[in-house]
Amino acid sequence: MPEIIDNLGDRLPRLRAWAEAQPLAVLIDVPIAAGRRECWYGLGIDTAEPELIPGLDDSLVQELGLRYLPRWNSGLLVECDAGVGIEQHVDPACFDEWGVTVSLGEARWIEGRGADVTTTALHDGDVLRFRTASAHGMEPASHPQYSLLFRTILPHYTNSSALARR
Repeated sequence: MPEIIDNLGDRLPRLRAWAEAQPLAVLIDVPIAAGRRECWYGLGIDTAEPELIPGLDDSLVQELGLRYLPRWNSGLLVECDAGVGIEQHVDPACFDEWGVTVSLGEARWIEGRGADVTTTALHDGDVLRFRTASAHGMEPASHPQYSLLFRTILPHYTNSSALARR
């Protein structure tokens, strides 16, 4: 079950200014990511190939990642325009059990399927912990919204030949 574990509060203006200055582009060209722009930090992953993608090194991302998911090695900043969401999906098996997302804007997180669906309202600055192996996504946003996602690529998969065999 997803859990809000913190709110960034007075750090929001700095984080929002940082997010708006990042080099966002369409990096994940699959239906669940339609209409959004992203930027990888640490290690990214192209699941279509599959291969690891070197991401940017950023002190702000390092600080937040170490605080909320100490073993993180894969960060993803996602920008969604109004009307764009993230379709429900399950993260690839190369990711560890837990992920964390930082919401910059209002959003509704969806986790589970069928009778087991949980919807969690995310407020500006909320930090949410979730299970990567559970179906999850976000309803389309009513306003532009950023999410900074932290996950851990398992050590076995940091060898790119292991990704090709999965």
